[in-house]
Amino acid sequence: MGKVVYRLHSDLNLVEMRHTGPAENSEVVSHIEEILSRGLVVEGTVEYVDLSEITEIKADFHLASRFTVLFGQLLSRGWQGAVFFAPEDFQFGMVRMLGAVLESMQEKPVAALVPRRTPTALADVRGVLAEHLLASGR
Repeated sequence: MGKVVYRLHSDLNLVEMRHTGPAENSEVVSHIEEILSRGLVVEGTVEYVDLSEITEIKADFHLASRFTVLFGQLLSRGWQGAVFFAPEDFQFGMVRMLGAVLESMQEKPVAALVPRRTPTALADVRGVLAEHLLASGR
């Protein structure tokens, strides 16, 4: 099992998450449940997730169905999405897949998951999300 560390940047209304070592989607589910239970997601919150130090990914597709419930909870609190530093093809693809699930849940896009192959400055996360939402407006 890997290590998940997150930090709140209240000045940016941003939660930063770094995951190192092997990753399981149960850890991601636990992370989302924890930030929800601790009240770290409020109106306008965004996330930056660094996947660059993950050594392997173990996905349980039964557990993955839990993401729709969690996305619903995040959206109900005004969450605007996350930008992921996902330099590896598999990481990038997983984020795109979860992003498609999130997109299908919204009549009008208000939140997105955006994979990027290069790091994003924390101050730029909100702008990256806004550009993505503008470009994907249905």
